[in-house]
Amino acid sequence: MASIARLSQQMELAVPSHELLLFYRYGERTSPWQQLSHEKVLRIGESVRRRVKGQKEAIARVSRVVHRAFTGLSGVTHSSGANKPKGCLFLVGPTGVGKTELAKSMAQFLFQEESRCIRFDMSEYNHDHSDQRLIGAPPGYVGHEAGGQLTNAIRQQPFSVLLFDEIEKAHGRILDKFLQILEDGRLTDGMGRTTQFSEAMILFTSNIGAEQATELYRKKESVETIRNFFVEQVVAYFRKTLQRPELLNRIGLDNIIPFDFMNQSQLREIARLKLEPLGEQLLKRHGVILDFGNESQKNAILDDLVAQCDVLQGGRGMVAQIDTLLTDPLAEFLVENWKSLTGRQTLTVQGLLPKAKFHLV
Repeated sequence: MASIARLSQQMELAVPSHELLLFYRYGERTSPWQQLSHEKVLRIGESVRRRVKGQKEAIARVSRVVHRAFTGLSGVTHSSGANKPKGCLFLVGPTGVGKTELAKSMAQFLFQEESRCIRFDMSEYNHDHSDQRLIGAPPGYVGHEAGGQLTNAIRQQPFSVLLFDEIEKAHGRILDKFLQILEDGRLTDGMGRTTQFSEAMILFTSNIGAEQATELYRKKESVETIRNFFVEQVVAYFRKTLQRPELLNRIGLDNIIPFDFMNQSQLREIARLKLEPLGEQLLKRHGVILDFGNESQKNAILDDLVAQCDVLQGGRGMVAQIDTLLTDPLAEFLVENWKSLTGRQTLTVQGLLPKAKFHLV
């Protein structure tokens, strides 16, 4: 309080108390959370659905968490509610269904920058001493002055989405650090500096139970059955495998959000989205317009991509198919016809993949 009082005396003009506190904690007078408009918050579902396909229930539940943060009701029922993170979500489901993409789209929506999604690949923290990488080495150890990767990142960007990817691959000792973050919204690094997490949204992703859930999907079990199975697997992981039910309590059962397997219609939408940056790059790099023909011809190519893609591989499988069946042959064509590229040309794609022909006009 004495430090805040001294900071206030240094201000040329009177500053509201909440702005003064933000400036003291984060070096910023305004919070992106306070700059969100009611109209924008109402459209969060629509905004996220442009990038995340086929996860209606998951997006709806994420929207509710954002609404809670926007109204200032996050954590108010807890004893230290004012310092808890804005929200905590545990996203679980098959690979390639949009868990990471949802985190990136939330960062874009909340903070206008996808780079505000700070991702940690938890497979890199699978040793018991890996916590030193997150919060910094203790005094006297090598690298002590550098601080921790997590604490440094949140100090540089306090208003962010923290994404801890594939959390089940981290060592149990690492997960213990989240007890304090989720409860008190703060963490002390190896240099004794306390870092605040109260303005961040925290997301965990996991593939726990995905292999067994795939068998349920093949047996044509209902969507609700598979969702419940994923939640049960997460609960069992924390209670039995890790034996850390207290961490599960910090996250909250209602914040475990299962993702659904994708269908061919959703893969088709992803394919359509992924073809756009391909055309943009051709135009930007070579001045060439990529033309798939009329809508019927383009739809035939999209259908062909979907037909050759394994639905169980999700969106990542579709990206791999586009690279194999379209991007690689297209790159070969450009290399072979490099001297013919003069810009302001149209590159047409004729026929179906993988035997499509490319022509420069």
